[in-house]
Amino acid sequence: TLQKSIWNLRLEQSREMLASRAHNRQTISEIALQCGFSSSSHFSRLFRQRFEMTPKELRHCVEPYLQ
Repeated sequence: TLQKSIWNLRLEQSREMLASRAHNRQTISEIALQCGFSSSSHFSRLFRQRFEMTPKELRHCVEPYLQ
């Protein structure tokens, strides 16, 4: 559906931001809000369903490459 496509685009954008050096000083909540999510818990739940890891886990994995 259109709604699902929009959520997926927002999730993809958030994943790119979480893995980006340009956004590594932003909190996960700030990135979630910028990508159109009104609740960080809702964002984390959808992110985990889509990517099989939490936003925090992704950030932890890419952190050595961002410094």
